Amino acid sequence: EERHPSLAAPLFGQLVDGLVTRVSYPPTFTNWENEFELDCQEFDEMRRMVADVLVSSYFLLRCSYLEQLANVIQSSQSDQNGWAATESALFCLCSVSREVCARVKARGVGTVAADRDATARGLVQLVQMLCQGGAETAARRHPLVLTMSASFLGSYAPVWNVCCSAENILGLLQYLVAAVGSSPKTSAAAAKSIKLVLIGCSSKLLPIASTISAQNSNPVTAVMSAAIEAVLTTNHVENLTLVTEGCTRLSVQIKDTDAIRQSL
Repeated sequence: EERHPSLAAPLFGQLVDGLVTRVSYPPTFTNWENEFELDCQEFDEMRRMVADVLVSSYFLLRCSYLEQLANVIQSSQSDQNGWAATESALFCLCSVSREVCARVKARGVGTVAADRDATARGLVQLVQMLCQGGAETAARRHPLVLTMSASFLGSYAPVWNVCCSAENILGLLQYLVAAVGSSPKTSAAAAKSIKLVLIGCSSKLLPIASTISAQNSNPVTAVMSAAIEAVLTTNHVENLTLVTEGCTRLSVQIKDTDAIRQSL
């Protein structure tokens, strides 16, 4: 006999808890060169394999899935070894970002609207918690926390465009710019997310980017310049390509030629 979804939810909740633990790095992990108990290829393959299970779990749990992972992140903040749980929970959030973003943009009433609104509120609260203290705070916990935080910000760009102000989105971009100068893996994640936020949040950023400033600058052009300068220091062509594409695709949408010239 088929189990009713409401009865299956606790089981899927337990499954998500188990997967967060299963796909976590060891608390003592520093890098793969110094890791002798965990195999890099097996670990990456395991994370790829659980992606479909996480998506199925989200479809059944919906907002509860996000709340459960947000609780993991919040409870691990004060734990010295909690960085691994935070990173793993962020990975589980990134794995369902496409489905969650679709939910936030969905039209509907009743339970759909209630879940959509609760999802949006939960994500905004989570991103505020993650960005407290800036990129340096995340890096001090562990470089991998900063890497996955950067990926999370880019993965949910469509949500920030719906739910956040232009000022808050600029704050996210500043966080990502600060992350570019970190490890190569973090820099790559931050560069990709800068592109995703610039493109995905363009409707919020364009009104500011189109404003001509007497000081020949405005917050959007300033953060784009800072992003390009930061990525140039990495000497990584692919990262530079990602950031440049994001800046260019935002700039070409500006109708005022003087504002375009200023942004470039």
